[in-house]
Amino acid sequence: MKRLKQSALFAFILLAVISCKKEEDTNILIDDVIAPSNVSARFDITQDNTGLVTILPSADGVAKYLILFGDTVGETPTEFGLF
Repeated sequence: MKRLKQSALFAFILLAVISCKKEEDTNILIDDVIAPSNVSARFDITQDNTGLVTILPSADGVAKYLILFGDTVGETPTEFGLF
């Protein structure tokens, strides 16, 4: 009986060790990321009373912009990018 308990304990420990796998490190190092600079936006407003406004964001060190107009609750951002 003692031998059976030892064998079961050994098998349990062996299975625990074998079943463990190393997780991939998904942390992204942001130490080397530089904040955007020269951030600005150009607004082109039509003068014909249509209410059409064109927003053109610009900045150095940016890949894409998410624009929130702020006129709707729970609004989904409009994406503008330099793809």
